[in-house]
Amino acid sequence: MNRSIVPAGLEVQIGLELMIIPQYFRLLELQIILYAVDKIYSDFYQDLKGRVNFTSNGIVSGDASIKIRNVRPADSGTYLCKVKKVPGVAKTTVQLTVEAQGETVHLPCTFTFISKDQGPLDIEWLRLSGPNNEAMDHVVILYSADKIHDDVYPDLKGRVYFTSNDIKSGDASINITNVQLSDAGTYQCKLKTYPGSVNMNLQLAVTNYTGSVSITTPEQTVQEARGETVHLPCTFTLSPEDRGPLFIDWIQLTGPQNEVVNRMFIVYLADKIYDNFYQDMKGRVQFTSNDIRSGEASINITNVQLSDAGTYQCGVSHAFGTAKGTIQLTVVGSHDLKIVEGPTGRLGPLPHPQANVPCSFFDEPYLMDSSRGEVKKCSMFHVEVRVC
Repeated sequence: MNRSIVPAGLEVQIGLELMIIPQYFRLLELQIILYAVDKIYSDFYQDLKGRVNFTSNGIVSGDASIKIRNVRPADSGTYLCKVKKVPGVAKTTVQLTVEAQGETVHLPCTFTFISKDQGPLDIEWLRLSGPNNEAMDHVVILYSADKIHDDVYPDLKGRVYFTSNDIKSGDASINITNVQLSDAGTYQCKLKTYPGSVNMNLQLAVTNYTGSVSITTPEQTVQEARGETVHLPCTFTLSPEDRGPLFIDWIQLTGPQNEVVNRMFIVYLADKIYDNFYQDMKGRVQFTSNDIRSGEASINITNVQLSDAGTYQCGVSHAFGTAKGTIQLTVVGSHDLKIVEGPTGRLGPLPHPQANVPCSFFDEPYLMDSSRGEVKKCSMFHVEVRVC
């Protein structure tokens, strides 16, 4: 049985509630468990119903940690522990990442320099242990003096790397490939520069469940002209017994190996659609099906622009399973066509239905209807006069 513990080290607890903010989706808070007036309520969030409980019987003594049983990739997200007592509210968050054994797990860590006058930047990823994560077990990977040291922890040697080629720009995230059950635990991203240091803890849980979701993106490469509507296909199937909530996200990837999330622009979660993350695509992207749960997660992007080109990923998370598929989108410019007069000196019927006619164009292929004197756009670069 796989379990994940989310610690919450708060001192005062009278009214207490735990919420989950799903990964990449910080605008939504879903209440999962509540302690109020000496009673516990844990049936708010259907997907965690029966799987989440407080670890301590004496919550008022100061331990509001929770345990999630049968942890699943869909449980990944930022968990918020909120304690309310007049006259104020105290909060703390824990980032939980769940991945299936053998997959690549992404541990995010981004930062911003407050002052322009900064000293040398050192970054350490540590693995912690102890009841309160007070002990440092291992250094996982280092960035110091503009050099990366990724061979300091034998168990992760060759499996851990920074996802960004420009760490100083503010991205210290790492990936761990072929993740194992033994990799589970608490990881800390620690940044040191003048005049001090900051750190962030992330909880990694690994499940040996192989997943129950399969995904299909039949077209690996899609090309469309600027200004048109482009269709990005994505279909999925679930096991018959899978009836829990779905989480579907479309994101754009960057990086040499498409390992970095550039932006997310549409999400399906808890039977609702959220499509206002990315301003440039607001109002231009939509799911093509009104019944997404039937297995159709394809999207359309209207008025597609050159800046929309890139690698897109369709991700489907459901119960224990997570599946992903990628599509490469190419956008070509809309071009004008200059027709050069043919042998007859006019656009009109020609003596032979397939006689070659000189035709110059910028980039887009066109065909001319010899019987009607019409110019038509076709999807080939060999141009000749024929009846289309």
